[in-house]
Amino acid sequence: MTEPGLALSRLWGTPSVLRPGPKPRLSLTEIVDASITLARTDGLAAVTMARVAETALCAKMALYRHVSDRDDLLSAMLDRALGEPPQLNGSWRERFTALWDALLGIYASDPWLLELPTDVNGVTPQNLAWIDRALSLFDESLLPSSERLSTVLLITENIRFEARRRKAAGDPVDDLDFLLESAVSAGRRLSGERYPHLAGLSRTGSDGEPASLSSARHVRDLMLRSVAAYFPEGHEG
Repeated sequence: MTEPGLALSRLWGTPSVLRPGPKPRLSLTEIVDASITLARTDGLAAVTMARVAETALCAKMALYRHVSDRDDLLSAMLDRALGEPPQLNGSWRERFTALWDALLGIYASDPWLLELPTDVNGVTPQNLAWIDRALSLFDESLLPSSERLSTVLLITENIRFEARRRKAAGDPVDDLDFLLESAVSAGRRLSGERYPHLAGLSRTGSDGEPASLSSARHVRDLMLRSVAAYFPEGHEG
């Protein structure tokens, strides 16, 4: 992992030497806010140093008094968009659900987060605070401590999956509900001899309700059932 840039160092409270030049007119917070506004309006691809300078009404070179480069800026944007994780109360299921819904809400407000490159430095104060809060879900579980971080990362990736699915709703290429409906419709016309599993797809779940990936709880409930296996039987926390 590369060394943290100017912006990320400041977020961590690490003293950094200001680059030569006049006293900055803008703060790092103002630059990050302008960048997020741009991302919300035109998408993450629009967040270039030139466009950010235009949005912040400053010279492009003035940005480099606060950020090392675009990747450093993206790390600061990630930290700002996440904010503090919520306080979690109640049973482990209630805490899991609260954390899931809170993070899903952030992706709904700032869908550009789903476009962040995988090599952007995510070791930011707020990102680690969310991970730490998620780890607290397993305080009373039987899950070995060595496996908790990987489990949390799996949960957060499933939240991102659900956020992407919601963002893609209505797009025939990416909307999983559209694909499921198409597969079922095709199954009703296809030969059960050649396509026994596809032809046997049903739109009705075990509870008699329509089985659909569009259910807001579908992916979350799958994860809840998986996590429940690591808690003593009958334990609700």
